[in-house]
Amino acid sequence: MKATAVSLLALFETKMQLEVPLFQRQYIWQREKHWEPLWEDIQRKFTDYLDGRKDAPVHFLGAMVLDLKQTPATHVGKRQVIDGQQRLTTFQIFLSGFRDFCNEHGCCWRRPKTDPLIEVVPIQN
Repeated sequence: MKATAVSLLALFETKMQLEVPLFQRQYIWQREKHWEPLWEDIQRKFTDYLDGRKDAPVHFLGAMVLDLKQTPATHVGKRQVIDGQQRLTTFQIFLSGFRDFCNEHGCCWRRPKTDPLIEVVPIQN
């Protein structure tokens, strides 16, 4: 097995289908034990970014193991989630909530071409 470091953004931008096998446990993240520490990490990294700290260390989310599934060349690639299902699910929930927040408050979000972080900009009518 070959381990490769990949950013979360690169993982979510890649056109692929993630399959969670039935042997994976149900989603169990809890607010105090899991969500709050993650939110504190996100706030800290965003503050580093706003303060111009480009030298700040990259945040390590933990290992995620994705097994490549064979698919025909004309189909979207598939990966089976062996480890990291809880973290992947959490970030999908977070990004969906962020998208909804932006829509409700009259802004849109996109990835700028010059920077890997998400940028929030007002919607122009």
